Amino acid sequence: EEHSRERAATLEKAAAEDAKAFAEERARTAEQRDKSDEAAAVRERAEARADVRRLLTEYDDALAAVWRGKVQGAESEAHGKARETLLAEIEAAANERDDA
Repeated sequence: EEHSRERAATLEKAAAEDAKAFAEERARTAEQRDKSDEAAAVRERAEARADVRRLLTEYDDALAAVWRGKVQGAESEAHGKARETLLAEIEAAANERDDA
């Protein structure tokens, strides 16, 4: 009977140690998973920031292209008006000369 109790105590002790080892392993696994999840979240945030920077750059480039187009259009229009004015002045001068 004493041997049975010792054997039972030994088995209980072994079971408790196994349970403790299992719990510690589960805790390590959970900690590693948490670290992995945190690292993934950090990567996702960094990727999101990079996407925002890329979109802002594309927006700035598109806006600059629109303004360049407007400036070129305004310059072209001003050049056309100056050309028309100069031709009108030349024609007026030629008419004055012909009239004289």
